[in-house]
Amino acid sequence: MGGKDDPSKILFKSIMCPYKENCMEDIRPRWPTSDTKSVRILGYKCPYAHHSMELVFPESMIAKMNSTKSTMKSLK
Repeated sequence: MGGKDDPSKILFKSIMCPYKENCMEDIRPRWPTSDTKSVRILGYKCPYAHHSMELVFPESMIAKMNSTKSTMKSLK
């Protein structure tokens, strides 16, 4: 369990949170109206994205890993 074919790894931050502001893991409001820093991700522990910037797709992760491998290979 927890391998690369684990469906939970694919779901993580790949779709928007269906609960929106009612999500138990959503930490609104943030600074300056609360003590929560503004750099903290809205749904830090939520498996869904709470902002479009949080969306992570398997294809983009694969592309980033391939790019890193290619860069490391060229540096050797």
